[in-house]
Amino acid sequence: MTLQEVAKKFPLGSIVTNKKDRWGIILGHRETVPGMARVRVAWVVDEHDTFEHDKATSPDDIQPFGEIEAVKVLIDFAGRLLQGEATLGRGEEDKLKEAIDTCEGAFGI
Repeated sequence: MTLQEVAKKFPLGSIVTNKKDRWGIILGHRETVPGMARVRVAWVVDEHDTFEHDKATSPDDIQPFGEIEAVKVLIDFAGRLLQGEATLGRGEEDKLKEAIDTCEGAFGI
């Protein structure tokens, strides 16, 4: 992922989880080589909210906390809305389809 893509998916201060069910806070982004970015995360170490600084985490090893589940619910709702008998104007229907495509692409759903 590029630095711009990483910064958009993982904004500063946002909460993320990793594959080991640890959670942390995004402290920064950096580009290691052109086109390859890393994320700096402060990981929670214990129940007393002690943080451990991580110098570089691959964006492939983390995911936004709770956002993917929320997006899946919204996409499901929007899809059912499009299939239902709701009266949407042509412009609203196109915007809704575009929003679904954008969310699915951004979150890899």
